[in-house]
Amino acid sequence: MKALVISGGGAKGAWAGGFVEFLSKEAGMNWDILIGSSTGSLLVPLIAVDAFEDLKRAYTTSHQKDIFSNCPFLLRKSEDGFKASFNHFRILLQFIQGRKTFGESRNLKHLISRAFPEKTWEALQASGKQVIATVSNLTHNQVEYKYARDCTYEDFCDWIWMSCNLVPFMSLAIKDGCEYADAGFGNPIPIQEAISLGATEIDAIVLQPRHKVNTSPPATNAFMLMLKTFNFMQNQLAHDDIQMGLSESRLTGNRTRLIHTPIELTDNSFIFDPSQMLKWWDMGYAHAEKMFKDGFWDTGR
Repeated sequence: MKALVISGGGAKGAWAGGFVEFLSKEAGMNWDILIGSSTGSLLVPLIAVDAFEDLKRAYTTSHQKDIFSNCPFLLRKSEDGFKASFNHFRILLQFIQGRKTFGESRNLKHLISRAFPEKTWEALQASGKQVIATVSNLTHNQVEYKYARDCTYEDFCDWIWMSCNLVPFMSLAIKDGCEYADAGFGNPIPIQEAISLGATEIDAIVLQPRHKVNTSPPATNAFMLMLKTFNFMQNQLAHDDIQMGLSESRLTGNRTRLIHTPIELTDNSFIFDPSQMLKWWDMGYAHAEKMFKDGFWDTGR
């Protein structure tokens, strides 16, 4: 069986969307198992049924307001991109209202239901493919895997949303008496889950470069320092996930191919800029085309 695993990465999910669009439409690739973590959880159910138009629209037309119902930071455009800092007024308002997070991402939940409507859900259920969203259960301190086939439409939309919520910047969700948050806290690249399901070939898309040679500049404010810390933590978790996944692949004799972005797309995946995400989608598509022509899938790497 073939599996596709897509890591977390926020807005960088646009790159993965473009990459897989080429593989599916032009290279004729198909997967029996599709597992996502964080933004990957939104990608995989639409990829499973070739709903690339809806997927591309979701990633390349979204702004901050489509994600955040209460955005905890301010953005300022500069010559080299965007600068972010805490929106102290909105954060203070959150605390006055007794909320546990700096911001709220309820609008993302609405975006998910628009990108992944019930008719797409029905097509997914009829496809026979195994599609899984990964979530972090903060109450029981464990990673959970939510199978689309075992869920109602409303429940699976909830799990996708929870998988994407990087607290404390986004909403802390409560379901079945438990607190849930971004899958990246526990398993940013769930290769091992694909192996446990019997996958013999795995394509794992990692939304960061294979070798990070750039030096991160000093943090200019509290928001950037916290984001820098989160990025460091998640990069280390991703590295560990990859090493454990590859070790298990060698033990089980399956073939795992790691696909990294060729460059660092951004150091702030909370910034949802349509023109930037369209550029990343096209970059992903072009990179997949180049890798395919170079024989990457012929060599078993």
